[in-house]
Amino acid sequence: LFVPNSWTATMRLPMLVTLRAGTSVDNPYRPPNSLVTEAARRGYIVVTPMGYRPLRQPYYGSRYRIARPDAPEPAAGWTAEEDARAEQDVLNVIDLVTAEYNVDTSRIYLHGQNPSGSGALHLAAVHPDRFKGLVISSGAIEVAAYPWTKLKGKPLLVIHGDQDTVNPMAASQRMADAARAAGAAATYATVPGGTHLEAYLTYARQIFDFLDSTR
Repeated sequence: LFVPNSWTATMRLPMLVTLRAGTSVDNPYRPPNSLVTEAARRGYIVVTPMGYRPLRQPYYGSRYRIARPDAPEPAAGWTAEEDARAEQDVLNVIDLVTAEYNVDTSRIYLHGQNPSGSGALHLAAVHPDRFKGLVISSGAIEVAAYPWTKLKGKPLLVIHGDQDTVNPMAASQRMADAARAAGAAATYATVPGGTHLEAYLTYARQIFDFLDSTR
């Protein structure tokens, strides 16, 4: 959890819920990590729910497949109970932080990276009223199975680094197109020099520009 030093109990700050940021919102092993720097400058709370992880890759209850040829089955090896706990953990963390820090519930945003992009899209479809907007980085899913109309009117930013050698950029572009065709306010952006793990960290200024634009 990151809370800006400027926070006071009377403030109602927006919050970014970022999935799959490792065990910290400020990972020193992915330089330059400007996500927290920008959050502090803009006045955002940032939180990383761990999502109840009996296995390494968290999908947060999602069964939507990541769009790449060798992608594993979503939440392979997870039971239905573990799926439900992983999803509920995100909601519990949001509720706890909201209560403790007086979060502006009209401006809670959800970000998903890589397999957790699938998780973010799942949560947005099941709990659309909880999230003002979405950011998906290098986490495109196969478009045919997803109920894109659930995102109608929802701000969505899809980003992908042009140096990503894990997930295909074209899949992210197709996903943004599918969301836009269904009525989402979807924007796609290529991150110059962005790698698979670092693109969203180095693109943080533009991500927060997008979040600010949805006020």
